[in-house]
Amino acid sequence: MRVARAVDGDDLRDRLARAHHSDNPWARLHAGYVLWLLDHPETPNTRHVWRTWLADETTNASPG
Repeated sequence: MRVARAVDGDDLRDRLARAHHSDNPWARLHAGYVLWLLDHPETPNTRHVWRTWLADETTNASPG
């Protein structure tokens, strides 16, 4: 994550946005997480943060 934050810019965010909308579920999740972390630079990249983000993401994405 340090690298993504160090090279953050339009090109990186465009590539992540494409991955976030890809057909690959792994790419969608991870790109979405990196984009979220880039938008929240005060948030550390830890397993706890990943699991919390993932739980929120899957809850919000559920139909209902």
